[in-house]
Amino acid sequence: MTSKEFKQMFKDEGIFMWEIARALKIHEVTFGKWFREDNLSKDREQLVLSAIKEIKSHRPKPQA
Repeated sequence: MTSKEFKQMFKDEGIFMWEIARALKIHEVTFGKWFREDNLSKDREQLVLSAIKEIKSHRPKPQA
């Protein structure tokens, strides 16, 4: 997944990069540097996807 695709995913999910950095327990500047290259390593990609899943699981569910 490219950096651009990840950033679009963050936007679509309504998740800020600082939230993911916090979930990963890294500084938000460090997290931003990960996206300077077009592609993340597979390890980092999995870390980011896991953090997104964790963040979404802690958010309140929308009322129907």
